[in-house]
This record gives sequence, C-alpha cells and structure tokens, in this order.
Amino acid sequence: MIYFKKITRAVLCGLYLWGVSIISVEGSQTATLETKQEEAAPAPSLEEILSQDIFKVTPAIHPEVQKSTTLLVSCIDSDLRDEVQDFVENTLGLKSNYDEFMMPGAALSYLQIAYPEWARTLEDVIKMAKNNQGIKRVIFLDHLDCQAYKLLHPSYARESHEKQLEGHKKTFGELRKKLSKVFPDLVVYTLVMDDQGTILNIKE
Repeated sequence: MIYFKKITRAVLCGLYLWGVSIISVEGSQTATLETKQEEAAPAPSLEEILSQDIFKVTPAIHPEVQKSTTLLVSCIDSDLRDEVQDFVENTLGLKSNYDEFMMPGAALSYLQIAYPEWARTLEDVIKMAKNNQGIKRVIFLDHLDCQAYKLLHPSYARESHEKQLEGHKKTFGELRKKLSKVFPDLVVYTLVMDDQGTILNIKE
C-alpha cells in the first residue's frame, strides 16, 4: 500500500509539472485529470478586421430567393439598429428579400426643405429599386427622439413622446400624399418606434 501511494504521488507530481491540473475527489483513491485550458485570445479590433485583403462570407442563396419585394427606409441613428433588424427579420419575415436605405429622419427626409437633395436622392433610390428589383412596397420606419427631427425642428427636442408622435403622424400623412403622386402603384407603410422598441403602424 505504501509503495502504491509513492508511485501515485510521483505520477501526479509529474503530471502537474507538465501543465496538467489535478482535481481530487474527497473520500476516493482516484484523481480526475483535466487539461489546463488556454486563455482565449482577445477579439480583433474593427481596424484589424478591415485591414484584411479578403473576407469570407456566407455564400449567396439562389437569386430568385434574393429578389427584393420591399424597400425599407429607416433613420441613420444607430441607437435602435438591433431592434430594427430584429423587427424586419423576425416580425416581418424579411431576410434577403428586402433593400434598406437610410436617411436622416427617414420619412422626414422626403419632406424637409433644408436639404432639398435628400428628397431627390430618395426618389432616385425608390425608382431604382422599383425598376431593377421590382419592389412592391416601401416601409418608412421613424423613431421617437430622432436627432434629425431635433435638428430640423428644434422644438421637437423639448416635446413629450406623445407630442413627438403627433409630429410623426403629420409627417406620414404628408409623405403618403406626396409619394402617391410620384409612385401611384407602390404601397406605402409608415411605422414609428419608441425608445422601448415598440413599433406603431400609423395607417392614416
């Protein structure tokens, strides 16, 4: 018994020196050996990723499946990007069959007069998506506490969410009237998201 214990200790000591951790089980003559885990390497920075010459992505699916049916016009604010993607993909069921175009203020970009080129650009994008992709609908997705609204309408920043919502509704009404004259055959949906990720479908 003494000889066995000496051999066991020698083996365990040798394993320890080779970088193997030892976990003892109380009340048992056996020992469980566990390979020492290496520390995970830190994730590369965005700059390191973008310094690569080639990127590997998931292969494109069949072109027929990819054909877009919808154009989503959303705001450039980054605060709710995850919520927007979750809504479009998981609630609307749109995966690779939609196009997205981001403009400051989303719907407001088409009506404001401070930057007239925004409206022209949006019209060009809709025409291209309609003629080349064959889209059937345009979804405008605004959000409350929008920085573009605050820039173009300073009083917006001081308003309650209820008051801001009224402003978005007014914008949507004017947007639908103006777009229907340019694109009478496209269906236009107008949505607005609050700061909690709840999205309201404004129909009139």
